[in-house]
Amino acid sequence: MEQATVKPEVRYTLDASNLLSGTEMDPLSQDPTIQLLRRLRSALPPLDLTWMDHFLPTLFDDDRQIHSGGSRGGQARVDHAALSAT
Repeated sequence: MEQATVKPEVRYTLDASNLLSGTEMDPLSQDPTIQLLRRLRSALPPLDLTWMDHFLPTLFDDDRQIHSGGSRGGQARVDHAALSAT
């Protein structure tokens, strides 16, 4: 049996969700992920979220009406600027 010469790389993934995930209020379940990232940024100051800040406006969709089929009637939009603030 051969010994590995390189340490294995372990990666974790998770899908954040809450009671509004998949509903008209959050049809793409984006809010829990954004909330998790805000908390991680506060809890782990050395955490580098530069790429997340760069791609967030492209990968996350603010137009919930398109995905829920409902009206916009007072629904909150994701505040990307607030997420980027430290």
